[in-house]
Amino acid sequence: MKISNGCILLVFVVIGCAGSKTAGTGSGIAEAGGSVWHHTTAAEPLRGVCLVVHGLNLNPARMEPLGNALRAVGMDVLQVYLAGHDGPDAESQEPPARMEAFRTVTLARWMAELQAAYQRAQDRARSEQVPLYYVGFSMGGLLGPLMLVSEHSVRWEKMVLLAPAIRLRARSYLVRALFWFPRLVIPSKSPARYRANRGTPVAAYHAMFQGIQAFDEQINPALDIPTMILMDPQDEFVSYRNLERMITRPDFRHWRMIPVAKDPQVREKMYHHLMIDKTSLGEAAFAELTQRMITFLLQDAPAELRGTNGGK
Repeated sequence: MKISNGCILLVFVVIGCAGSKTAGTGSGIAEAGGSVWHHTTAAEPLRGVCLVVHGLNLNPARMEPLGNALRAVGMDVLQVYLAGHDGPDAESQEPPARMEAFRTVTLARWMAELQAAYQRAQDRARSEQVPLYYVGFSMGGLLGPLMLVSEHSVRWEKMVLLAPAIRLRARSYLVRALFWFPRLVIPSKSPARYRANRGTPVAAYHAMFQGIQAFDEQINPALDIPTMILMDPQDEFVSYRNLERMITRPDFRHWRMIPVAKDPQVREKMYHHLMIDKTSLGEAAFAELTQRMITFLLQDAPAELRGTNGGK
C-alpha cells in the first residue's frame, strides 16, 4: 500500500527531533545486554550511582556530556544502549542488523533491557551504600517513571527528566496514522551527529506510544519521589503545559519543572527538544543545566556524600 510523500514529510518534520553514529570519547566498561559503566573521575568517595538513558533514535554516546558532569562530582554512571541504537562499540557505518532490530523492537524488550541495567546499578549502589539516581532524556525520561509504576521492586532516590516524552504536543500523535506500517522508516530531520540511525521505524514510535499509555494507566503514589523536569517551553515534541498540568495531581507532589532556554548564539535549526550538550544548548545554558541537576541530586544527601563540588 502506498503512503503519500506529503504525509511522511509532515510526520518527520513534526516529530523527527531525535537524536551520529560517532562513538563517544569517554572510556567505559561494557556490560552484557547493552550498557556500559563510566566510573567517577572525582577524588572524593563515591556519592551515588546514576542510570542514564537516551532518547528515541538518539546516539546513546551523545549522553556522555551529562554523564561526565555526574562523574566529575563523584558518581558512577551506567549508560544504557537500548535495542535499535548504537552499542558501546558501534561501527562507524550503520549496521543493517541494528536497523532490523529497530524495525522489530517492542516496549517489552526495552523495559527488559532497562530492568537488567537497573539491577546492575542497584547492586553497585547497595554494595557501596550510596543512593541510586535516574537521568533520562525524551523517551528515556518516560521509561524511568514507567518502571516505577510497573515494577514494584524498582526504586530511585531521585529522578532528573530532560524533556520527558510523557505528555506530547497534539501534533506529535500524527505518527499513529502509520501504525499499520511498522517497518516503515521515517527519515530524521535532527542533526546527523546526534542520530543513531538515518530514521526511526514506525515500530519504535509504536513502542514509545505504548509506554505513554501504560504510564497513564498505572499512575500511582510510587511516582511521588523527588523529581526534576528540565525542558524548553518551546519544545516541538513534548508539551510543557501538559506536563505542568499533570504534576498538579497528588501522585506528583515532589515533581518540579524548571524551564530551560538555549543560549542566543545556538543556531536556529537546532531543535528546542534537543538539550543534552553544549552544542545543542550553548555553553552557558548547558553549564546551568548540569549545575541544577547536580545540586538537585546532591541536596539533602549526607554531608560525606555532598563533598565540596555539588549540593547545598
